[in-house]
Amino acid sequence: MDRQRVHAHPGRADPARRGAGDRYGRRKVFVTGVAWFALASLLCGIAPNPEVLVAARALQGVGGALLTPGSLALIQATFHPDDRAKAVGVWSGLAASGPRSGPSWAVGWWTGPAGAGCSC
Repeated sequence: MDRQRVHAHPGRADPARRGAGDRYGRRKVFVTGVAWFALASLLCGIAPNPEVLVAARALQGVGGALLTPGSLALIQATFHPDDRAKAVGVWSGLAASGPRSGPSWAVGWWTGPAGAGCSC
């Protein structure tokens, strides 16, 4: 294998460095991440004490670690190279708006309409 190709695709050159999406399939890893994150979120919601909540949040981190790169891999595989930058931009904007808008749905977190300010 020539040196340039190894640097262009390091995960493909060394099978030990391949990601989970390459080994098991992008869609399978993404769906597993979504399900894992959703179940961990449910566990967060029903956590009877802080210790269970912390453990559930750690499980959410594992699900997010599968979900986030999996979604970007699907974007790369799905979109034409000319459209990829726009698709990743939309993905980034939506990903950034999630944590900001999520608390607005919980009663008592905001003092008025979404984005009006935190009552913390």
